[in-house]
Formats: sequence, C-alpha cells, structure tokens
Amino acid sequence: MAASLEERLAGAFLDLLCRRDPLTAAHCREVGELCAALAAQFGFPPGKARLAGYLHDLGKLGVPAELLLRPGKLEPVEFALVKAHPVVGAEILSAAGVDGEIVDAVKHHHENHDGTGYPDGLGGGEIPFLARIVRVADAFDAMTSPRPYRGAFSAEEALEEIRKGAGRQFDPEVVSAFLMLRGVVGLA
Repeated sequence: MAASLEERLAGAFLDLLCRRDPLTAAHCREVGELCAALAAQFGFPPGKARLAGYLHDLGKLGVPAELLLRPGKLEPVEFALVKAHPVVGAEILSAAGVDGEIVDAVKHHHENHDGTGYPDGLGGGEIPFLARIVRVADAFDAMTSPRPYRGAFSAEEALEEIRKGAGRQFDPEVVSAFLMLRGVVGLA
C-alpha cells in the first residue's frame, strides 16, 4: 500500500530534522508513539495521532538551531521566534494539503486547557482534541528528555507534573487516559 501524503511528509521531515537537530527528531518520534497509544484510549485513529506527533514541531525548522539548543534564557525576540513554530508548521502542512485535523493539532499543541497557551489562547473544548493529546505527549517527552539547559526528569516526576497540570495546562480527561498508559508504553 502506498504511503499517504502525511506519512511521506512525516518521513521527510524527520529525516531533515535528524540531520539538523537529532534531539528534536528523536523527540518527535517519541511524541508520535505516545500520541498513538493515547489516542487509542479514546477510540481515535492512532495512525493519525502518530502523524500529528511526528509533525508537531515541523515549524522548528524555521527557528535558528542555536536558539533551540541554547542553554541560557532566550531574549523576548528570540522566544517569539520559538513560539511561532506551531503556526509556521501548520502553514507548511496546510499548503501541502495535509489533513486538517493534523494541521490543527500542529497549530494548537501549545494551547493550555485554561486558555493561557499560544498561539490563539484557546481553552478547554475550543482546543482541537488531537492537539490536546499532542500537548500531553509533548510535555511528557520534553520533561523526560535531557535538554542543553536542564537534565531529564524521571518518568515519575514528569507524570506528577502532568497530574498537577490537569485543568490548567492539560485536558483532565486526556491526563487521566495518559496515566492509565503506565506500563503499556514504558511510562514508569
């Protein structure tokens, strides 16, 4: 069976990203797998969720690598560049004709349940369901992966942070389902 447009784009994106920033490429792969497992808990197509996870940081290709890897605090202008990555990624995917649910998940994966996220300050049910899944998977993998500016959290520490963020950063139902994945996908 021929690969879909989304699958071909995800493969090309991960190859390109791996050449530029292997840590982010590994992060996107892991987020994709976590999204697939989490989506299955809701009866949502795991393949679509996996692709959204693989592609969620596509817009980081437009961010200078030195900003992504800098150990210190970013200047406000630099942070604005990093914060633009969801919109940039969504624009690229939309122009390529990618499924709208995936585009919306990429655009809104930094929205917070309480409306304090970006780019649009959406909250609760305004946030596309797939974006809420990516939000939790992205946060978990980001916390449990070492970064140039901090060490990795243990899985237990990251799960506790996600528990604390339910209702603020994260959709409480998605958090509950994510916590049920323990042992299924190596969450501790």
